[in-house]
Amino acid sequence: MIEKKEKAMTDKELFQVSGLKKYFDQSQGIIDRYLNDTDQVKAINGVSFAVERGETVGVVGESGCGKSTLARCLINLENPTDGEIKYKGKKFEKFDSGEMDSFRKEVQMVFQDPASSLNRRKTISQTIKAPMEIHGIYENSRDERVRELLERVGLSPDYANRYPHEFSGGQRQRVGIARALSVDPEVLILDEPVSALDVSIQAQILNLLKDLQDDLDLTFVVISHDLSVIEYMCNRVAVMYLGEFMEIANSDVLFSNPQHPYTKALLDALPQPVPELARKRKTLEGNVPSPINPPSGCVFHTRCPLATEECSESRNDPELNSIDQSDENHKVACIHVDEVTNDNLKVDSNIGNDGNYEVENFNS
Repeated sequence: MIEKKEKAMTDKELFQVSGLKKYFDQSQGIIDRYLNDTDQVKAINGVSFAVERGETVGVVGESGCGKSTLARCLINLENPTDGEIKYKGKKFEKFDSGEMDSFRKEVQMVFQDPASSLNRRKTISQTIKAPMEIHGIYENSRDERVRELLERVGLSPDYANRYPHEFSGGQRQRVGIARALSVDPEVLILDEPVSALDVSIQAQILNLLKDLQDDLDLTFVVISHDLSVIEYMCNRVAVMYLGEFMEIANSDVLFSNPQHPYTKALLDALPQPVPELARKRKTLEGNVPSPINPPSGCVFHTRCPLATEECSESRNDPELNSIDQSDENHKVACIHVDEVTNDNLKVDSNIGNDGNYEVENFNS
């Protein structure tokens, strides 16, 4: 599904992203700006993927790999440097004002920090009603809609006239979710939705999101550095490193049969609560290179245990390719993929028999 070569968009696909790049200028001073001599941070460096209706796509990677920038591009808060994003078959730049308004209504975002994403001077009722006022919906029943949304996210309707500082972190995130739901969206972009919360509260919010997805037929894009969250929430997972996708696969396949050395390294870093389940860990050496001057060839070769001189050659920037004809969804960007071994890797499932997240097994 995720590949650099563009393909025709299907009826199921809500988003199609092709060759997306997002660079940020890093001027050193007025002289550099005058000379147009600026460095560029290559936050996203040519990713392609699609999001189908009703599924949950996860993007995982280390801090600074470009995940949040990708989320902001998807919701049109950042303009791409290159490449294109299509929503329901149409490029963003082709939207007229009415279509952009519809897009803003249909695609909502839940931000990482619920404390900073809520206006502390507005009541919860005012916060949730604001999107409805902007889009001109529920004109005669907004107060009733607020109470309904608060109940849906597990809060008392009596909280409507309180202010954000009167709530805990988990309660504030529930308010943020209620605000996103207020305009009846089709897609939620979840940018680290539980990373700022306590572990036990994280589990509650994740279960709430799963229930909402089932009840409202929502499509999710989940951005997270936490593999446990990604495993629990997502149907498909893209592993991101230094602005590029290293591997993409269905969630169960990725966690049981990782094929890229970077994916294996991330899984090896997962804490194991039971000593008998601990496995030999292979810690990555070295630091993440600067996104201002990423390595030539494969961007991961400076830390990869399988890297050869061939990996560093600029002509060998590997593309995501299917590794198994029977599973076209499993793609890997590595020229040494045949040398990756799993060492009998087995990843614990964090999902209980009742389908809810087990708090005691939650690894933050």
